[in-house]
Amino acid sequence: MERVVLWTSGMTGGALRPISIVAVAAGALACQDTPFSVPSEPIDAPFVALSAGALHTCGVTMSGRAYCWGWNRDGELGNGSKQDQGAPGVVAGRLTVTTIATGGGHTCATTVDALSFCWGFNLNGQLGDGSNATRTVPQSVTGGLYLAVVAAGGAYSCALAADSAAYCWGWGSGGQLGDGDRADRAAPSLVRGGLKFAAVSPGTRHTCGLAADSTAYCWGMNDFGQLGGGTTSDTTLPVPVAGGFKYRALVVGYQHSCGLLLDGHVRCWGDESLGQVGDSTLGTFTFTALASGAAHTCGLAVDSTAYCWGADASGQLGSQPAKWCNASTGQTPCTPAPTAVATSLKFVQLTGGAQHSCGLTKDHLAFCWGFNNHGQLGDGTTAGSITPVRVANQM
Repeated sequence: MERVVLWTSGMTGGALRPISIVAVAAGALACQDTPFSVPSEPIDAPFVALSAGALHTCGVTMSGRAYCWGWNRDGELGNGSKQDQGAPGVVAGRLTVTTIATGGGHTCATTVDALSFCWGFNLNGQLGDGSNATRTVPQSVTGGLYLAVVAAGGAYSCALAADSAAYCWGWGSGGQLGDGDRADRAAPSLVRGGLKFAAVSPGTRHTCGLAADSTAYCWGMNDFGQLGGGTTSDTTLPVPVAGGFKYRALVVGYQHSCGLLLDGHVRCWGDESLGQVGDSTLGTFTFTALASGAAHTCGLAVDSTAYCWGADASGQLGSQPAKWCNASTGQTPCTPAPTAVATSLKFVQLTGGAQHSCGLTKDHLAFCWGFNNHGQLGDGTTAGSITPVRVANQM
């Protein structure tokens, strides 16, 4: 198999280094060690939302059913098995899902009853069920909270409660849980500071939250300035992003963060070694939505065209790389300037994984592009693609 590089720090953080086995969470390594299957059952209804994780992807249909595909070594597809799948398969339990979020090796969802469920890898408590046991089917998040929106990071998860307070659980060593500590939590822990949030975005070892007044706060690891506070000091509590700007959305990658301003312009901060924060041309674009992968970022333009920029070792930008960018131990293909994805498709949503991206079109069709070693593009193969490919079994 062709060697594909993911820039990662592995389990303990630190400088980026290229490896050919992908580290997706604390202690979780991806390798093609399970059989590969291609479900043939048609999806029950058109998709309304997508979420790309490190090596797997999930979507929610109009009927509220959840489907997942790709890597499944730890049960992150939620179908009761640990077999990789190259096409969407329904998540067990017949939950009626409103939101779904994919992390490094786990997945979480909220239901119409405002209850949260998670499944997959659980070494650090990222499933929030009070244990560290891996689960291959959805498990209820403990604590009795009504959680309206759930989001998944590399090896931790966060959610918003009905009162707009944020809770996080799972891997906490970088302070990314925001509760003033660096301990792992196997159950939801309140993000301290008394803030009310409209959204929360977990990454790998840092988190950002959009406050109710549209200001931005971040917390956790800050070695590349990814918290946006003007320093490189870590923090276990939320700190305001410098500048006092008002945002409509925030996205978080491995070591960078981006915010969509109220006027549609984008500000990014943190690690720029692979072009993931964009170049000087970024300010000339107006976007309606953002998505972030590990070291790449995508934006949805006002005409529904998708643009991406950053690392492009595996085609995750959907265009030919423009140059080579320097990282700490070598070079990787990259495109620092926002570049249109090579397709005529018009999108309503974008989502980024470790080294793949997906988009939902105006016709509610899912397409993916980039790295595909575990079937995360969902087209029934393990062949990567530099252009969008249609996810299989859609009606």
